[in-house]
Amino acid sequence: GRPMREPASQSALAPALMRWGATRGLDLGTRVGFDPADAERDELPVTSRQLATMLELASEGDPHIGLALPELLSYRRYDPGALAARVAPTPLAVLDALKRFAPLVFPGLRADVVEGANCATFVMDVRGAPRGLGNCVDEYLLALALGYCRRGGTIVNPTRVFLASPRAPGSL
Repeated sequence: GRPMREPASQSALAPALMRWGATRGLDLGTRVGFDPADAERDELPVTSRQLATMLELASEGDPHIGLALPELLSYRRYDPGALAARVAPTPLAVLDALKRFAPLVFPGLRADVVEGANCATFVMDVRGAPRGLGNCVDEYLLALALGYCRRGGTIVNPTRVFLASPRAPGSL
């Protein structure tokens, strides 16, 4: 049969990545089908695989740039998930907001929060990608969630992190 076509979702991440890449001489949009002028838009219809490719291209020269990108990117518009996470009063409320609005944060993203006695487990995966979409996507989503949890000076120290994508030998 014919392979299923992945639906695109509006995302502010793609143009933000394009603008960031342009400041470093990287063309992150053309290889996934965007026009360079699309960088000036607030949002673009994009698939999770297009974003994964853009993040992978961004990591050339710095394989762990995904961990820093949430702090480096400038957005012209925040989706409801980002807004809810930004105003959430506690780290658990942040994780609940990311769970509720997961597909708006990253196309196809699913999230769940399991509360324990003194901890919370936050699980994310991308629909249709059981082995992940690459280290850059995993690291970007991890850093995004932790960044929102730490807003306002809250100390959040993860005790364990499991990433979906296979790790290259010698990496983290």
